[in-house]
Amino acid sequence: MIDVSQLRPAGTDAVGVIVGRFQEPELHEGHRYLISQVCVMHKDVLILLGKSKSWLSHHDPLPFELRKMMIEDAFPNQSFVFAPLDRDRRNY
Repeated sequence: MIDVSQLRPAGTDAVGVIVGRFQEPELHEGHRYLISQVCVMHKDVLILLGKSKSWLSHHDPLPFELRKMMIEDAFPNQSFVFAPLDRDRRNY
């Protein structure tokens, strides 16, 4: 895997942004790697979690709050800001 720790710009206040669904019962290695690398590069991290306008479905089985807690539990020493990203599949 690529180590991006050397890419962190010195003295910048940029916010790291992650956009994802995270519709898995557990974070897999790719999720953990993505989040950890963004945390290495940015002090502040915003995670936009895709949120369906309809109730839970086979395609979107996990609610926003559960996915938020899953990420927070996996990274207890990191502070995140979470926001729902409302999506309408007709626009994809």
